Amino acid sequence: MLALHRALSFTLVALSLLQFAHAHAIASNAQRLARGLAPAPPKRLFDPHYRAARDDVPSSLPTSASASDPASATPPPSSSASSASSSSDPSSASSASSSSASSASSTPILPTPGTVQTGAIGVYATSTAPTKKRDTFLGYMGAYGLSSTFGTGAASDGWTYSFTEPDPLSAVVQLNHPSTPYRLTGVAIRSGPQVTLGPGNAYYLELQNSRASTPAGSAASTYVYDTYAIGYAQTTIFRVDPASGRVSVQWVNPDGSLPQTYVAAHGSSLYVTGDPAALATQLGATPTPVAIFLERPSAAP
Repeated sequence: MLALHRALSFTLVALSLLQFAHAHAIASNAQRLARGLAPAPPKRLFDPHYRAARDDVPSSLPTSASASDPASATPPPSSSASSASSSSDPSSASSASSSSASSASSTPILPTPGTVQTGAIGVYATSTAPTKKRDTFLGYMGAYGLSSTFGTGAASDGWTYSFTEPDPLSAVVQLNHPSTPYRLTGVAIRSGPQVTLGPGNAYYLELQNSRASTPAGSAASTYVYDTYAIGYAQTTIFRVDPASGRVSVQWVNPDGSLPQTYVAAHGSSLYVTGDPAALATQLGATPTPVAIFLERPSAAP
């Protein structure tokens, strides 16, 4: 009888254990709740190392050394490592690339010596903003001085001029009117052959067209009595900036000195002087300071 009681008790315990094991074998917490059982415990507890690796953020716990051992902890990345990291970032590389491209594109491409350049001579006032190329357009240089037209076929049209790029590019050149014997010329009006420009000097030049020709660096002026010009003249006196096309005038004084010159407009005439105040006194009026450029006519306003 005692043996039977023990066997029955063992059977009941076994059934209870089997029921308990079956309840825990249910994978869905919804099924467990439907049977009146508590949700199953999570199979994996929160691991900050796993979260850091998944989210690609630094872990709050040391990954390769104990927090209690500073000497063995992984050191922070060096500045060189940071630089390498930023250079591998596509956005940083793109920014650096665009910066280089912008710098390269802002560098002017200079012409090659021996290249023939042709264009109109555009005249711009510089009285209000000397650094602006196109502040106020006054006209083109033509047969009789300033002209407001170009390419219309009229005698008063602006002329085309050409020159061959020198070597070096900063050397002075002649500005020739193609297919004619004429070229732009600095002509001293009402003077003798000894024309000296400079501060306090009343001599001045007018830019006119003549058939004269003088070599670069020559201190001698040649007398011209021509269709568009009368006076003592020099012709190889123009320096054209290879990057901007701006034209400056380099007159040679009788002693070989090279004065600083200024170009100004009054009426339809262009004047060159070494002293703007002296020029105003000679003209009896204040001329407009100008900048002149060799350019394509379509570039003008």
